[in-house]
Amino acid sequence: MFHGKAIPVIENGQINTKNLKKMRLTIDKLEMHIRQQGVSNISEIKNATIEPNGQLGYELMPDSRPLTVGEFKKLMGLMVQQQNQSPNID
Repeated sequence: MFHGKAIPVIENGQINTKNLKKMRLTIDKLEMHIRQQGVSNISEIKNATIEPNGQLGYELMPDSRPLTVGEFKKLMGLMVQQQNQSPNID
């Protein structure tokens, strides 16, 4: 079992350099961890923490999050609704 707290390294899209220094972690190493998670740019991350086991936990910015099936269904429903309401000009 791992004990301890997750340490924030990105908060509200800003790198927390103070915590990086405490952990002796460089921005290059942080970027490496982020790339390993499949995220190409730090600016896509809203919040990130280094967990007690050394893993990176993160939350993406709203515009960088993948589209879910539920969101897609809502969008399609709105499109169908708009098409049904618009008059056909034939």
